[in-house]
Amino acid sequence: MGEGKVAVPSQSTISEILSKKDNFLAMTDEELNGKRKRPCAHPDTEKALAQFVNEMESKGAPINRESLCNQAIPIGNALKIINFEFSNGWMSNFEKRFSFKSRIIHGEAESAVTIPRRTISKTPLSGQKDDKTRITIALACNADVSHKYKLFFIGHAAKRRCFGEKTGDYTIFI
Repeated sequence: MGEGKVAVPSQSTISEILSKKDNFLAMTDEELNGKRKRPCAHPDTEKALAQFVNEMESKGAPINRESLCNQAIPIGNALKIINFEFSNGWMSNFEKRFSFKSRIIHGEAESAVTIPRRTISKTPLSGQKDDKTRITIALACNADVSHKYKLFFIGHAAKRRCFGEKTGDYTIFI
């Protein structure tokens, strides 16, 4: 085709589409999408997992892929499902089927020591405050390194006030 020309379907193509007009109008949006939807192998397991994710989301508790797979094992055993693998492909399709997304947790709304950075949910969750504990350690020895002192733990601040404006870049020889 040359530049500026539009491809026009043949008369037989148009007639065929028009003859199936009622079938096309009766189709749902999902059927008109053109992608083949594969049924999930274990719908009961997935419904139970989706309910678990929704409960965790309502509590504000983050849940990652690993903990979801760990939760799925007893559910599968209870439903007598054997050899069910929780691959990345299964997880992606599970998230699509139930409108979940793997999200990064942002913000500092709650405090906790260990938190996952990602969660599976329908809506974004507020994050937890990062642990900012610091420990300062001083190392000392003489100039020819014949005598080394033990480690000297100064404290847990990022920049100790007792040193004033001085940092570790200053070296003083007496």
